[in-house]
Amino acid sequence: MKAYKTEINPTPSQIELIHKTFGCTRYIYNQFVFENLENLASNKDFVSAFDFSKRVNNDPNTPTWLKEVPSKAIKQALIYADRAFKDYFSKRNGKPKFKKKGSSESFYLIGTIKVERHRIFVPKLKWLRLKEFGYIPNNISSVTISMKNGRYYISCLCKDEVDERIP
Repeated sequence: MKAYKTEINPTPSQIELIHKTFGCTRYIYNQFVFENLENLASNKDFVSAFDFSKRVNNDPNTPTWLKEVPSKAIKQALIYADRAFKDYFSKRNGKPKFKKKGSSESFYLIGTIKVERHRIFVPKLKWLRLKEFGYIPNNISSVTISMKNGRYYISCLCKDEVDERIP
């Protein structure tokens, strides 16, 4: 596996969707952490990410704005929160903390990701323009979109094709 990180130049509507996704992933992560910390304090059972996801998807009181963003990003936020609790239970880390706005804005996506010379196709966001082009290969397995200092970046995780021929 090899990662390639480059700056992207999203349109204003894509920027809006990226910021909504940042907020939704932070919200769902914090909801999961809050509920499980409450359960630990009252000696109730731990709720897994899978069970929490099922409940959120089937709950009629779920906010409608959670449906506007990529579902894979929300699933991955729950997986990260679940991993934080597992690390806490195995005494590798302390209690999971709540995510704050602006500290580390990023989200993870998988799906059908296509690359052309100067742009990349990401689910829900459609085609994103790259500021540097020509060096990202086509065999992308996942991407992470992040923001730092008002600039947007995409990090692509690619499967390396190893040349099996004997020299």
